[in-house]
Amino acid sequence: ACGLSIPMENATYTAEARQGAFLNGARISVSKEPELKSMLISFNLDASSLARSERAGDFYGKVVEEARNMRATNSVYDLAAVADGRLGACILHHSRIWDVVAPALLIQEAGGVCTSLDGSPLKFDVTEEGIKANYEFLGGSRPACKRLIEIRNSLRH
Repeated sequence: ACGLSIPMENATYTAEARQGAFLNGARISVSKEPELKSMLISFNLDASSLARSERAGDFYGKVVEEARNMRATNSVYDLAAVADGRLGACILHHSRIWDVVAPALLIQEAGGVCTSLDGSPLKFDVTEEGIKANYEFLGGSRPACKRLIEIRNSLRH
């Protein structure tokens, strides 16, 4: 089970494995839009290496050509907005396990998917090494994630 709170919106998101996802007690689901051109996409990048930033910039450029619009606010806020369908997907280039474990369950229980940016499964590791690890994270509706993974994997980096 997990819970996320967005106090400025008086919003409490909850999810439990195989029980669904909820906003203030009402069931929620990810976006039903079939194509990126109809979706808002969130894109977050923390400062890191120049090479990683350049790869992220290339990915951003390709996605912005196809998406309705791109946003960048805060990862927890964005991930909650994916779960309730306001955003089609959220791309996080640099996150920690505590940033994504609860939102991953929320998005999945809302009917979405969560993977690494290349489409590989996320492997959350709660060892000391795993706590220090960087997670590249993609969460969203199935159509959004499928297309974003295709775009990401088409890049030469």
